[in-house]
Amino acid sequence: MISVEEFLAAHPAPAAQDGGARGSADSGRDVGGSAPAVDGSDSPSGRRAGHAAAQAIADGGMAMDSDVDTDVDASGAMSADMDAPGPVSRFGGVFGASGDDDGRRARGGRGGDGRRRSASGFAYTPTDDPHDEERCKEAALRMLDAAARSTGALRAKLVERGYADDVVAKVVDRLSELRLLDDEEYARSVARSCANRMMGMRGAVIEMTRKGVDRALAMRIASEADDDGVFVDAAWALGRAVAARTRGKDAQVARRRFWGAGGRKGHDPQTLREVGDALFRAQGDDGEGE
Repeated sequence: MISVEEFLAAHPAPAAQDGGARGSADSGRDVGGSAPAVDGSDSPSGRRAGHAAAQAIADGGMAMDSDVDTDVDASGAMSADMDAPGPVSRFGGVFGASGDDDGRRARGGRGGDGRRRSASGFAYTPTDDPHDEERCKEAALRMLDAAARSTGALRAKLVERGYADDVVAKVVDRLSELRLLDDEEYARSVARSCANRMMGMRGAVIEMTRKGVDRALAMRIASEADDDGVFVDAAWALGRAVAARTRGKDAQVARRRFWGAGGRKGHDPQTLREVGDALFRAQGDDGEGE
């Protein structure tokens, strides 16, 4: 019966596999932590344990060498880790993948099918022919069918989809001639919508220009609506809404909330003062009367 040390001395590990040999030796010492007792025992169970320890050391060294040969590719990199798929991301790619994977395309706003996302978040396919006037017209009609737009907003959307400026100009002019685009009527509809949302004249002008209406036209439409008392009525509607929400509260608190809401909605300060004095002074008087 030979000891573990004698076995290792008679079977040295190859120089190119020092790591495996060291691992085997360490493994042998771990397995044979009670080696002195095994070697010194003459009992049958002691001899069987000695044989098992020596066989485990030999098998451990061969298994280590085999794993290294299998997992290391020609470049010396561990191929097992490279081939194994990582966890799948919510974009359909793999975490830890290269910069050309699906995750990067999703973050960049372009999917695998070439579709992009506009600033509003809707997906669209950019044109492959910037000078195709017919396709540009079709795209414009689809947009107008979905929602009314100003010429400025429609022009910006078509340019965003890759159509040339001169082609977009021709399409927009043609649609205006056919009365499918009417900035004045569109501006009036936006002004009415703003009044229904209890907005003031300044807020309506900002909303119209945000939607692509020329500022001069927006100012004219808003002035006409103001002359008709549209925004004064909106201020009174806002005041009554605030008064209903602040019923039972201090009049000064209600007045401050009304002024804050009126300022955010773009109302004229003079109008806010008149409405506030009428509504919230009465609310304060009611509170005192109670």
